[in-house]
Amino acid sequence: MTPDASCGGARCAQAKAQAVQEFPCPERVVMVRHVRGDTFRATGCLHSAVYACDQDQCARVGVKRSLSQQDEIRYRARYELLCASPQRVKVETTGKKYRAVCRGVTKLYECGPYGCFSSGSEEPFLLALRQLEPEVLDCTQRPAMKLALKFDDQGRVAEVAGKGFRTIRLRKSVQLSHETRGGMRACIRETFRKAELVAPPEQRETELVFPFGGVFPRPESESASEARAGATQPAEQSEENERTKPRTMPSSSPASSSAAENPAAANDSKKDGPGKDEPGKEAEPPSEPSTSEEPPANPSAVVRAAIDAESEAVLACVDKKRIVVVATLKPDENVSLSLRGSLTGSPEEECVRSVLSELSVRASEETRVVHLVR
Repeated sequence: MTPDASCGGARCAQAKAQAVQEFPCPERVVMVRHVRGDTFRATGCLHSAVYACDQDQCARVGVKRSLSQQDEIRYRARYELLCASPQRVKVETTGKKYRAVCRGVTKLYECGPYGCFSSGSEEPFLLALRQLEPEVLDCTQRPAMKLALKFDDQGRVAEVAGKGFRTIRLRKSVQLSHETRGGMRACIRETFRKAELVAPPEQRETELVFPFGGVFPRPESESASEARAGATQPAEQSEENERTKPRTMPSSSPASSSAAENPAAANDSKKDGPGKDEPGKEAEPPSEPSTSEEPPANPSAVVRAAIDAESEAVLACVDKKRIVVVATLKPDENVSLSLRGSLTGSPEEECVRSVLSELSVRASEETRVVHLVR
């Protein structure tokens, strides 16, 4: 499945068919993504809606939400650029086109009667590298990894170096033994060979240090205010793009293996949490706290961070830019969720509960958390 494709399966197809009728919108431009459980989100023609699907039919949960052009671009670019969330995508206007930027990689978009769509990239080589991220992280079994790439005269990747393994020479014929055929080096070698990437002429004389992963999901320890600031403050967004964007080094620099040494990788994994995002799914919330007898030191902060991690899905349930979620924590790890005011007991409230259905936090005593999502 390509990063901008819809999910697969019968229920996903049902959600798409329902969205085509309700938006209304041509089927080819509707993108459907799995949220969790039986819940799916459809986006297209500047609209978004959440659907609950069983084996027979899908029903919209909450209201159909209207999107601005930039909102739809952020949502689509979140998948095409493998960004942590739509809020992390920076959108700039360039004439009649929009430029979406995340982690140093860009994609161009144009908007028309049926919404906004990708129209290529200013840096197709970097975009192709970014879209190799799931495969590279699967090879390394790490949440983050920086690889140093060297190229031959035709622009093909000739060498790959990284922390923890010897330099891989892609153009050298290597006879793999049965023991090494399934190892990390062999996996990385095959990933880059199959991709058949060709670097632009200006890149071929330099070594490119490219970061994979290390930005999602959000850490449990991130406070609610920090999570909200990430969606609204360009300074933090710029800092994240600077930390995770590719950088070039002169080919006369020290050996690739030393250039790819990455002391920050361990820090990134601690900061951003283990694991990686799957292109076919919505970003998962922070992992559940331990089920040991001892509750977390600050269960309220854990709940706030988990809700913020799903803020886009929560807001998609209601036609509002902000909403107050009330979470009641109990010692048995059950978390009771509700909305305030006229939304109490509404279908929108059921939608929010579905989005946050896996939220489970142990508290030493019953605790009530009132949290603003925006």
